[in-house]
Amino acid sequence: MRRYWIPQEFIQPDQVVISGDEYHHIFKVCRMTEGAKFELLVPGKAYFVEVLKVTKREGVAKIIEEREIEPLPNPPIHLYLAFSKWATMDNVVEKAVELGVSKITPFFSDYSFVSHPKKVSENKFERWNKIVVSATQQCGRGELMPINKAVSFENMVNQINQETSCLSLFFYEGHSQKSVKSYLQEVNSQNFREVALIVGSEGGFSDQECRYLEKHNIPSLSFGSQVLRVETACVALISIIKYEMILK
Repeated sequence: MRRYWIPQEFIQPDQVVISGDEYHHIFKVCRMTEGAKFELLVPGKAYFVEVLKVTKREGVAKIIEEREIEPLPNPPIHLYLAFSKWATMDNVVEKAVELGVSKITPFFSDYSFVSHPKKVSENKFERWNKIVVSATQQCGRGELMPINKAVSFENMVNQINQETSCLSLFFYEGHSQKSVKSYLQEVNSQNFREVALIVGSEGGFSDQECRYLEKHNIPSLSFGSQVLRVETACVALISIIKYEMILK
């Protein structure tokens, strides 16, 4: 079934009036016509509708059915991702939405694809937000995943340490103190308000950064002997966290 994310203000008591960019996408790009049926998403709700009328500026659809969308399960997953190649960032954003990540914070590291805020234009964030909307429509989740402003490596660590009851997982392809499996077995009985996943770029982390994380009580964890691509690591790790801590 086709799904489209729309602003809350489009919803009226018994119908939906669609205009602006959403009108263009639904009725011009996707070519929906009178009689077409699809689902419209707003925060926390989905409306199954049938198009009654399409004019040059707006489309009117009657609401056939309304349903609640369950919120994301706890604990929320916050992905801290070092800037990777742009295509990789696009892929991770899309998969993170579909896998139920609550938010993403990009950060700059010693070996990240870009190392300064001036090299990341607002157009990149606009593109990622469009990917978020598209992926949300595809999977039908009831909220848009925010992508926070980029931060430095040090600020990223400080943000994590300021969160109370936050489980921090730092994944490193080099020498690691523990495996992901053994570490999760140790902490799984505790109640965490958030899980912070720290994933590096294609270049990984420098020795100095690893020492800095360990100094701030964020141990390095191993994901096995094979070195994974950034997007593969993100998908695998998010899935493991959901299986071990959320989907019970």
